[in-house]
Amino acid sequence: MAFHFPNENGIYLHDGPQKEIFLKNERALTNGCVSVENAGRLASLMLKYDGQEGQINELLQAADNYQTKNFILKKPLPLLIGYQTCAIKDGLLVRYSDPYNKDKELENNLYRHDIMLSKK
Repeated sequence: MAFHFPNENGIYLHDGPQKEIFLKNERALTNGCVSVENAGRLASLMLKYDGQEGQINELLQAADNYQTKNFILKKPLPLLIGYQTCAIKDGLLVRYSDPYNKDKELENNLYRHDIMLSKK
């Protein structure tokens, strides 16, 4: 089961056979796609939110039979994905790994060395 949504990085949410990954703290195992622990439940909730409750049985039946079926939401559903490499806990800075190397990209954008500050 896959959940596609507009974004510039080609990221999507998906269900997968490797349920043991949800037991790990470090789960950055893919190219940026996000594994969903209970995709059928999420899809059902999305259809319910969208007023398409009548489609839920069809969705679950298609999933059980490994059939490809597209369901399009009529109402936009906000989706926020966060990526944290540090946080403040109990007043202290805690650093996390940066498996997608986004910190370097952010540093380069914040402290660009190719910008001339002044001309003589």
